Amino acid sequence: MPNAKMNIAELSPSSKKFVEWGRLYQKITLGMILFSMILFALAAVLVRSVTAAPEALIVFSGYYLSYHALHVAYGIVRLFQHFLIFRKRAEGIKIAGTTVSILATPISFGFAYLAFFFLALSSCAA
Repeated sequence: MPNAKMNIAELSPSSKKFVEWGRLYQKITLGMILFSMILFALAAVLVRSVTAAPEALIVFSGYYLSYHALHVAYGIVRLFQHFLIFRKRAEGIKIAGTTVSILATPISFGFAYLAFFFLALSSCAA
């Protein structure tokens, strides 16, 4: 029976890279959630103070919303990659972090969407 918790040093170079990219994907997801919350807080302050948001910030938040779709798509590609390639090579590689990241991305999207809506709403103040 293989070791359930495999050491990264025991993996092949491509499997190591897969694990490292998975950790990076998780960190990016966490960063996206935090950034979306900050963007939402900024938008709420602008709406509350009846101050128009800079147009560049509104455009940036729109592009940031579309990045969420790419982020989820990359996570789904990682899932397929795991099940089709890496699961057979190294049985110790877990995909739970990627799955949690895919499921957590809608939280970030929700905050970013509300921020985009409030930023657009605040531009009506001018």
